[in-house]
Amino acid sequence: MDRGQRFNTDLLEAIELGFLLDLAEVLAYTARERRESRGGHFREDFETRNDEKFMVHSMAYKAGDEIKVDWKPVTVTIYPPMERKY
Repeated sequence: MDRGQRFNTDLLEAIELGFLLDLAEVLAYTARERRESRGGHFREDFETRNDEKFMVHSMAYKAGDEIKVDWKPVTVTIYPPMERKY
């Protein structure tokens, strides 16, 4: 329906939607791989933090239909990590 003279905004929105769907899929996959609850990420099957295994950054890569999850260690500097108390 776009009749713009410069660029097609409908096409750009469709491309961006595809990128957002890819990102949502990777985010959900990575959250499922993190078997703990931390901050805003809460799982009923793993209700506590697991610093021994998951004091890491989640690194996710998508190649075609395959998603690969890798982990990068966290470097603790000034503020030591602590559990949130509500």
